[in-house]
Amino acid sequence: MKRTLESLLVIVVSILLFSSCSGNKIMNTEKENKEYTAVGKLFCEISLSATEEGETLNAFVVKEDLASTCGEMFTSDVFLEKISAETGEKYTLDELRDMISMTYKEDNIIAIEVTADNSGDALAVCESIFEFAPDFVSEKTRGTIKVLEEPHLAD
Repeated sequence: MKRTLESLLVIVVSILLFSSCSGNKIMNTEKENKEYTAVGKLFCEISLSATEEGETLNAFVVKEDLASTCGEMFTSDVFLEKISAETGEKYTLDELRDMISMTYKEDNIIAIEVTADNSGDALAVCESIFEFAPDFVSEKTRGTIKVLEEPHLAD
């Protein structure tokens, strides 16, 4: 009887140990596969002041596509090289491009999401985009960028 009780106890302890170890491996795997997303919103606008005849009409046409144009600029090699340098060249340009997604909303609002394996990288890349975007857009177009929602980690 005593041997049976001891054997039963050994089996129960073994099962508990095995299940707790397995549970930890599952939990660790989930942590390793977790992705973090940083988000923010930008507003694009363009100057409508015309210096030559017909320029105002062109500005209105450009304004309609300004958000998507800016989005294309933010995934260009020239822009991503700045982001890569600012974030320690941890990611290639193609990796950065894959991490960044943009949604264009009415009235030239761009919602930017950056997804990475760790929260620090997601936020650093998103913050770098927001840091360089205003100057980059004003250098390349007559547009300006304003921050509507500062970069932050998504819930």
